Amino acid sequence: MELIVENQHKSFGDNHVIRGASQVFSQGEIYALPGRNGAGKTTLFDLIAGRKKQEQGDIRLQIDGTSRPLK
Repeated sequence: MELIVENQHKSFGDNHVIRGASQVFSQGEIYALPGRNGAGKTTLFDLIAGRKKQEQGDIRLQIDGTSRPLK
């Protein structure tokens, strides 16, 4: 299973918090998301969880070769 995050963008007014974030997260792996306060870490997780609306890009879950969008 993989969580695929592609080309995510998010801004609040003129403040561009996330620009082109892409990553593939594989099941069983451990990942770190370092960054200073206000860098967009929580916003990225909010996009993945569907708590904030995506402006651009795709977030999907791939299971056994079948990819489906997260909503």
